[in-house]
Amino acid sequence: MVTRDTAAVVRDAVVDAIDPLEIILFGSIAREASGRDIDLLVVTDEDGGSTGRDRRAALRSALRPLRHRYDIDDYVVTRSALAEYVRQGSPFVRKIISDGVCIYMRKATKAWRRQAEEERDTAAYLRAGGFHRGACDHAQQCVEKSIKTMLLEVGWELEKIHNIHRLTALATDHGAPLSLTPDDIDFLDAIYRGDPTAADAERAVTLADNSFATLNRFLASRAQPEASEPTEGPSPSDEPDGDDSC
Repeated sequence: MVTRDTAAVVRDAVVDAIDPLEIILFGSIAREASGRDIDLLVVTDEDGGSTGRDRRAALRSALRPLRHRYDIDDYVVTRSALAEYVRQGSPFVRKIISDGVCIYMRKATKAWRRQAEEERDTAAYLRAGGFHRGACDHAQQCVEKSIKTMLLEVGWELEKIHNIHRLTALATDHGAPLSLTPDDIDFLDAIYRGDPTAADAERAVTLADNSFATLNRFLASRAQPEASEPTEGPSPSDEPDGDDSC
C-alpha cells in the first residue's frame, strides 16, 4: 500500500527533474488517501524539439529508482494539449480534473489565474457553439478558480472545495472582493443539475466574465505600491497577464 506521503516523495522527484507547472494526484490515493499505485497528471510548459526529449529523459531518470519500490503511472501533458483535451470533452481528463487533488503548482496565483482565464474562454467558445451544458460547467469552473486565485493571493492554503457558497464565505472572511449576488451563487451551485438552456449558458458566461474581471482588478490593486510610499511619476500597470505559468 502507498499513501499520500509516498506520493509526495514522487512529486518532489518530478519537480526537481522537470520543473512542471502543475501535478495532479488522482485515482485511489486521491480518493481514499491510500492505494496500490500512484497516478499523476504532470502538466508542463510547451515542448519544443530537444526540450521535450530532454524533459522526458530527465523524468525517466528521476523516477527509475522509485519505480523499483512503487507502482507509478505518470501522464505528462503540455498546458496547451491539456486545454485541447478539455475543449474536446475527454472523459479521462475531465475525471482527473474533477476528482484529482492538486499536489503541486508552480507560481500558484498566476497559474490559477491562467486556468480561470482558460475556463472563461472555453465557456464562451462552447456557448457560441450551442453547447449549453459545457458552457455552464466551464463558466462555473472559471468562477471557482477566480475566487480560489484571490484566496491563494492572501495566503489561503489550497483545499479541494467546489461549492461556491463555501468559497464565497471564505472570500468574505479573507477580505477578497466578490461580484456575485446570493441568487448568482445559488445558480452556480445548481448548475450541474437539470438541463441548462441557452439563457442559463448566457448567464453563466456573464458571471464568469464578471468574476474574472473582479479577479484582475483585485490582483492589480495588490500589485500597486502603498499610498504612503513615495513614487516618482507614473509606473506601468503590474496587472498579471496570461503568458506566465494549479
